[in-house]
Parts: sequence; structure tokens; C-alpha cells
Amino acid sequence: MDETMPRERPEPEREGKTRTLRLPTRKGYITANHFRDGRPSEVFFKLSLETPRSEEAAWADVAMTFLSIALQYGCPPGSLIG
Repeated sequence: MDETMPRERPEPEREGKTRTLRLPTRKGYITANHFRDGRPSEVFFKLSLETPRSEEAAWADVAMTFLSIALQYGCPPGSLIG
């Protein structure tokens, strides 16, 4: 039995908020965009003062891509961060 949920992709233009995070050695920026009904649809994270191809940046991109796709498939945010 196949009970897969369809992926709800974000619209081309969407609302979002960016916050600054103060980490021990640098700053980071996290952006959360939302569907029209207010549910989070995707998340981005950027470390300041990084080289574009750093290993930290790559792992952050992988984690945020995973999180964003899970949100688009209807996974509740609270079950992903806990």
C-alpha cells in the first residue's frame, strides 16, 4: 500500500524572516520562508566569514535541504527539531 504524501512546493514569491545567530566564533543567519497559511516551507542557514566551499557550509546546506523537503512533505516542524 502506497501512502506517500505529495510534496507541496513553495510559491515563487513567499514571506520569510531572517534572524541573526551569535555563535562562539562567528555570526550566522537563518531564514525561514512560509507557505501562505503560515506554515514553514523552507529554511536556509548561512555562516558569516566562511569560504564558499567550506565543509561547514556544505553540511549546513545538506541539513537545511533535508529540513526544507521534510517540511514540504508535511512533516511537523516540532518532530524535526527536538
